[in-house]
Amino acid sequence: MKNSTMKNILIITNLYPTEYAPFRASFNKSQFSRLSEFYKIDLYIPVKIKEFFSLVYKNRDKASNSPRTYPILFLYIPAVMRFLQPAFLFMPFLIRTLSFRKKAYTCIIGSWAFPDGIVATLLGKLTGRPVIIKVHGSDINYFFKDAIRRKLILWSMHRADAIICVSQALKNILSDASIPQSKLHVIYNGVDKDIFNFKYDAPDRNTKKILFIGNIISTKGVFELYRAFTSLSQSKDIELCFIGDGDCKQTLINNSLDDGLEDKITFTGRLTQKEISQHIQESNLVCLPSYNEGVPNVLLEAKSCGRPVVATNVGGIPEIVSSDDGILVPPQDTESLAAAIAKCLDTDWNYQMISQQASQYSWDKNISAIDSLINTISSEPAFK
Repeated sequence: MKNSTMKNILIITNLYPTEYAPFRASFNKSQFSRLSEFYKIDLYIPVKIKEFFSLVYKNRDKASNSPRTYPILFLYIPAVMRFLQPAFLFMPFLIRTLSFRKKAYTCIIGSWAFPDGIVATLLGKLTGRPVIIKVHGSDINYFFKDAIRRKLILWSMHRADAIICVSQALKNILSDASIPQSKLHVIYNGVDKDIFNFKYDAPDRNTKKILFIGNIISTKGVFELYRAFTSLSQSKDIELCFIGDGDCKQTLINNSLDDGLEDKITFTGRLTQKEISQHIQESNLVCLPSYNEGVPNVLLEAKSCGRPVVATNVGGIPEIVSSDDGILVPPQDTESLAAAIAKCLDTDWNYQMISQQASQYSWDKNISAIDSLINTISSEPAFK
């Protein structure tokens, strides 16, 4: 329960569910909802103009909710001078600077490096409040490939008070890019154990189920997974389920029709966390052959349900997957992926032990670490 002595936090992030993207970044919702038990949170979500006015209207009567969410209009020219996006996003925050000063936030958090983290840093300088930038994976792995965006991200991080990395791999990248070690803090995301938990061993049936959860885009390795499945389906009784949406979904559907696999491959679209948990429980393994990652929550959730994983040896994935609960393969290697899936399906896993190993990734531990960090940079403890 909140009380009048709670400190205020301002969060800026595009990674948060809205009516237009109800399943987006559920891990951020879980994290910030738990953090709001100890802080009063004002959460600003950059949205396009077609969503802005509808969300403003729908949120009018929800001021008592916590976190209190506010859409912020984000006008920019798509695919043109993307390095200017922080300036476009900062404009609506700039005109609110006076009210932000009066609110006397304990700190400002930008959850996504570009442009959210840069705007958080600028706003922190204007209001005199400490700033935390949280990085997730693609915001570093992808944006660092662009020289201008890389410089802007590093500029903001050198001026922020702390950076939360969801994996040691991300911390290493930023450390190698000259960000001081003292600013970098590895805090793994948690898992909602009320939803993702061990119920029973993998189903004992002839047809084995392989599960993919995430954005159905090429950099998630969906075509390698499709080709690996196609190869294995000639000798094994297996089925493949894609949970999610993305640019490559229709191509995969067309390929499955052309290859006569429409009865073995299903596409559910985006699902709620409870529905995803049910699919995990019904599967034999979860596969995520991404080209790059931070620490994917879907793998933590799969393990929490007691299911082994097959994933690529990239980013922070090796930090959370061992030989006791999964198999790692090189990215963009269909042959190795197929062999790993076959081996995983043939292995006699200790499903309950897999779930127990995932217990270290808890939201309680996560929130405690974030609170400690906020206390350190602000000298204004919110709770003990």
